[in-house]
Amino acid sequence: MTEANQPAPWSVDPTLRFNRIHIIESLNTGFAGRSGRRLAEELESLAAGGFVNVTYHPVDGKDLFRAVMLAIVAEARAGHYPIIHIEAHGAQREPGRSGTSRGIELASGEVLRWIEVAPFLTEINRATRLRLLVYVATCFG
Repeated sequence: MTEANQPAPWSVDPTLRFNRIHIIESLNTGFAGRSGRRLAEELESLAAGGFVNVTYHPVDGKDLFRAVMLAIVAEARAGHYPIIHIEAHGAQREPGRSGTSRGIELASGEVLRWIEVAPFLTEINRATRLRLLVYVATCFG
């Protein structure tokens, strides 16, 4: 078979597919459970009896955030298609010309920089063949 006749290794099907919704909430006292948990409860009632599994992840610090993301990576590698929704405070951007924030401020006060989140999202994108959808509900996100 010639090179021209072989399918592209990264052909893209633009169809949105998902069977998992992961809501990751990392908000400190006073905010915790207000929005992420309520969103999960609403989605669970809509997804009841269907093919979508909704999981709420209350996360306090970097270690737990990483563990949740590793579990989502493993799920994606096993053939599932996640949507990820993150509820957290955003870390204000660095002074200067940058238009992006530094990352996510977790309930523990730790800042999880975008460069620390990117490898997880990249792996999920690889496993799902570019079908990852991520929502980030933060100030300065």
